[in-house]
Amino acid sequence: MTQATAVASLTDGTTHEYDTVSIYTLVEEDGEIKVLESKDFADPQKRSAFYAGIAKAAAQGVTES
Repeated sequence: MTQATAVASLTDGTTHEYDTVSIYTLVEEDGEIKVLESKDFADPQKRSAFYAGIAKAAAQGVTES
C-alpha cells in the first residue's frame, strides 16, 4: 500500500493535484517486476477535478512542463 500525490504542472504555471492511497499487486516476470493490478482509493470528486483541469488546459493548447 502506498500514499501518493498525483501532480501535473502545466506550462501556463497552473498545478493540478490530488492525494490518493493505492494498493499495487506486483509480480516478477522474466526477471522484471511488473504491476499486475492497481487499486486507487482517491476521492472521486477530486480525481475528476484533476483530470477535468488537465483536459481543459489541453483543449486550450497548454501542455505539461
